Amino acid sequence: MYPRSIGTILSMASYPFVKMPTLDEFIQRVTSEFEVKIIEGDSTIRGPHREDGLRYFERVLDGTIYRVTVPVWPPGTIIQITKLRQLCYRLRLPIEKFGFVLDKDKGYMKNS
Repeated sequence: MYPRSIGTILSMASYPFVKMPTLDEFIQRVTSEFEVKIIEGDSTIRGPHREDGLRYFERVLDGTIYRVTVPVWPPGTIIQITKLRQLCYRLRLPIEKFGFVLDKDKGYMKNS
């Protein structure tokens, strides 16, 4: 069976030979490996596919609290590389742990 759209193809191969995690896989990994908490907010947020309670990631690192809202996506949604990099940056997570290495001489990411 063929993917429905070019977006599906690109999200499965967003970065050469690195499998992008789904949102559920990302949540499971960051909560177990990096002590990130999922905080349930009091508000409701309407996403492009459904309405959901406002949730956000919270990570305390060296006494500083970092918070990022959890995207409201359907279950099984694959995180695209730009969003993965943004989440890692805002939560101060090592992007290398997700299969990427920054080539500082050339200014772009390369496969590890």
